[in-house]
Amino acid sequence: METSLRAAAYVTTLAVAWNLAASAFGLDPSPPALQLLRTMALGALLPYAGAAAVRASRRTQPPDLSAPLRAWRLPLPAPGFRAGERDLLLSPSPTGARPWRAPSLRARALKHALFPLLPTFVVFRASQVIGFGGFLGEYHLYGLSRWATNLALHWAVSMIALTCWAAAWRVLAEAVSLLGALIGPRAAHRSRRGAEIAAAVAYYAGVPVVLGLMFLH
Repeated sequence: METSLRAAAYVTTLAVAWNLAASAFGLDPSPPALQLLRTMALGALLPYAGAAAVRASRRTQPPDLSAPLRAWRLPLPAPGFRAGERDLLLSPSPTGARPWRAPSLRARALKHALFPLLPTFVVFRASQVIGFGGFLGEYHLYGLSRWATNLALHWAVSMIALTCWAAAWRVLAEAVSLLGALIGPRAAHRSRRGAEIAAAVAYYAGVPVVLGLMFLH
């Protein structure tokens, strides 16, 4: 169940990422902001929250360790085993990799909520200057409510775009890590560490680069 929910969330996110990339290259029209919000809320956020709830419920149930354990062929949604009719999410990886740790709530907030403020303010300021003559132009013309709503909408779209950006790099990182795990324990550790570092650098450093290319273009 958890794997299916997480897969649904990732499929939706990657589909939105493809749509955004196509619109960026002029292949498709840009999707409306509210449509993006609805798609991500229903197709990605809701399944992801359901997967988190499933995992939390499993932690409260003691596993039946008397049943024979069989390692999963793929570490999805995390390293684990099957005991009888139950799936067990365990920290030690059956491939010999280092213990798997989920990102903390603080790390998730920094990555998916606070960091998107950087492109939000850059793009929002540019749109305000172009459309209204200054950063507070819309506020002076239409009031605080409309200005703040527009800012919040830019923030939401930035969070969606960066979530799609992160998902694309996550797919590559997991593919590299899986190949390393198939080779052996040492390769599993090295490939995982290298993939995680590369994905983080691509995410945090890639955003300023893309913004710079947008304005230079």
